Amino acid sequence: MAALVILLIRVSLCIFLLLNGVEAGRQARISGGEEVSIKDVPYMGTLRKLQNESMSAGSGFICVATAIQNRVLITTAFCIYRQTRENIVAVIGNTYIRGLSPTMKVLKIADWRWHGLYKYNEWAYDIALVFTSQDIVPVKGVIEYLPITQGVFRPNTRCIFCSWGADTTAAVLHNAPYIALRRTTSKMECYKRSLAAGVMCTYDLARVVDINRFDLGGPLKCNNTLAGVLLGNTSDEYMLFTDIYMFRKWINAGIYMHFNGIVALRASCFQWHVAVAIAVYLIIS
Repeated sequence: MAALVILLIRVSLCIFLLLNGVEAGRQARISGGEEVSIKDVPYMGTLRKLQNESMSAGSGFICVATAIQNRVLITTAFCIYRQTRENIVAVIGNTYIRGLSPTMKVLKIADWRWHGLYKYNEWAYDIALVFTSQDIVPVKGVIEYLPITQGVFRPNTRCIFCSWGADTTAAVLHNAPYIALRRTTSKMECYKRSLAAGVMCTYDLARVVDINRFDLGGPLKCNNTLAGVLLGNTSDEYMLFTDIYMFRKWINAGIYMHFNGIVALRASCFQWHVAVAIAVYLIIS
């Protein structure tokens, strides 16, 4: 009889958890953030300083980056603007910052490029592509690509923000990534908050997890696509992201130029054949 009562209690608890969207062994998903494993965010990686990593795993953490296709990741321009690519590596396929796993891949950087109109420490045009030397080979449930969005999201669209972040009170990185539920705002409201073009905003009534420079580049996933990369926050409720949709043609052109051997543009030179190549690609894409 006692065993039957215990069984009924367990069944009732399981039904309650299922009805409330809670998985066994996991906390309820909350707005402020919940720790997850790499299986929940297999497209997310990190950029790290090689010299620091050689001494202690996780100590070289710079920013978050997102794999969108083979050998291509997206992050913010701020994350790489004053770095040297020979001193940076991309790490994917691993849940813990301070730890190793059989699926973890450490990739050298072949090249990178940020938007030509980006100005350091400004939100506008804060986007960059990172190209790895080795292939980013998908491993089911551990390493995957997150395609960039091809559409505009309506206000109040439900999205998921992902990052590793840090405890700002202790200045120590979280060892595991976390996710937080977000909702998009209108473009007008976002512009009033950011005063920058090409930026999208999200909000939540609950206070967000402390945002700091370690969160930069964190992906915003809406409708199973990459909708934005984190720039920062304007309040406890509102977070700002580079709007991937607004830069989709720049992203496609940058990938095309990299894999076709066209060097990144510099402010001091703009060769005519590069301009023609970009124009042709954007017309036929």
